Amino acid sequence: MQKPPLHPWFDIGDVAPAVELRNGDGKTRPITRMAGRTAVLHVAAGSQDPLPVALALSSRAADFREAGADLYLVRRGGPQTVAGDAVDGVTALADPAGALAHNFHLEHPSTMVFDRASRLAAVLPLEGDPDAHAGACLGLVRDRLPPDRFREGPSIQAPVMVIPNVLSPQWCRWLMHVHDTQGNESSGFLEKVGSELVLRSDAEVKVRRDHVVAAGSPLEAEIRHIFQRRVIPEIARATHSPIQRHELFKIVRYDGEERGHFRPHRDNASEAGRTRRFAVTLNLNTGEYDGGHLVFPEYGEFGYRPAAGEAVAFSCNLLHEARPVTRGSRYVLLAFLH
Repeated sequence: MQKPPLHPWFDIGDVAPAVELRNGDGKTRPITRMAGRTAVLHVAAGSQDPLPVALALSSRAADFREAGADLYLVRRGGPQTVAGDAVDGVTALADPAGALAHNFHLEHPSTMVFDRASRLAAVLPLEGDPDAHAGACLGLVRDRLPPDRFREGPSIQAPVMVIPNVLSPQWCRWLMHVHDTQGNESSGFLEKVGSELVLRSDAEVKVRRDHVVAAGSPLEAEIRHIFQRRVIPEIARATHSPIQRHELFKIVRYDGEERGHFRPHRDNASEAGRTRRFAVTLNLNTGEYDGGHLVFPEYGEFGYRPAAGEAVAFSCNLLHEARPVTRGSRYVLLAFLH
């Protein structure tokens, strides 16, 4: 038996390259930011007009959504190139350098399918009728990449740690009391604008209220002491990673009346968070709210909802989200470790 050849370019199973695609408004949209759902990208290569394929995909957009897939049309050029490519259900993206087609050695129009972890699952060259091509893409997504339905039981285990008994019931109640009586404010997120980091607020991204534990306060010292005894040793044992410092602890609340949530994100994606290594989400209550699961969509639809006092620790590079709270209020202690 001969050893199979190693493809000299990117191939099936490879993680998507760091190609800088852009929306029509100029904002970057790398393939890795599509993680959490199947991404179907029709890549225009050569001189053939890609819009017939985009329209054929658009006619099946509802079926692709039901199958857990999002649709994209990628054309070489600047953002202005895709300004007229708006098609219902298909996001038009510009590839200024043609890097996507180059990395995958595409000489003819093709549709690329990436799984929810941004790994290449298939490349389907366009051969003839656009409508038949769109049907073949949908069939592949349905057959090979069926969506995981949300359930409380993992299909693929995310690489996270659940640490029990970090805080006692008394400590949980105290931290909730601190949040409610010592001040809290609407939470934002940092976004790079030019060369500066700007604090943004967008209810589509995050709805949450935060109490930041003051630096140098007795409460900060007490929480740090608990982490040094109960959280950091567990992380070190599992990952062989030393922890040297932490950011300010936050006691946060997601309210059901506002459908409190935090959309899929990575905690080290911004310039301000690039040195973060581990995140810790510690539930302070359970049973008094519905929804609010912690989900790692690259690994399926399993929802983590630890008991009060339990923590989930994970790499800041993992895509994760806080699903909307639909009733009551969820309280959490958050920490970022370096």
